[in-house]
Amino acid sequence: MVANIIGYIPLGFLAVLAVYPWLRRGYALGFGLACSVLLSFALESLQLYLPTRTSSNLDLLANTVGGAVGALAALAATRPLMDAEGLQHLRNRLFLAGRRTDLGLVLLGLWLFAMLVVMPITGAGLFATGLLVSPVLTDASYVIVFGAYAAVLALGAALVRRR
Repeated sequence: MVANIIGYIPLGFLAVLAVYPWLRRGYALGFGLACSVLLSFALESLQLYLPTRTSSNLDLLANTVGGAVGALAALAATRPLMDAEGLQHLRNRLFLAGRRTDLGLVLLGLWLFAMLVVMPITGAGLFATGLLVSPVLTDASYVIVFGAYAAVLALGAALVRRR
């Protein structure tokens, strides 16, 4: 139950930040909640068709609470992050300007997401997902997969480093 709440906090937070210039305050909060409810409802509905998974209204509620917490946190942080001296200033101070750096940041983000997908198989992660990764990876496959992730991480880090 706690994992469901924690898992949806980033969704609510990022949903509000994604629509910030166009939607503000209550509308942005509503958008963040709608994203959380719709995604949770879709995933819980899909679990009805998976024999090893159980769909639950409590999971739907916990996911919605997590999305609400994230959306409320984003509303509190929106002004400091989005002002001229906020997130863009921090990005410009820490990283080089340009498209190469943007590509590197995207690669780092994809690497982080990929690690969240692979970690459940190794037992090191919080989220169980049998749909995204094949459960029959051999030891040699792990070496190849993690080697590819390490290469993406190194490329991303090389593109975003400050000179």
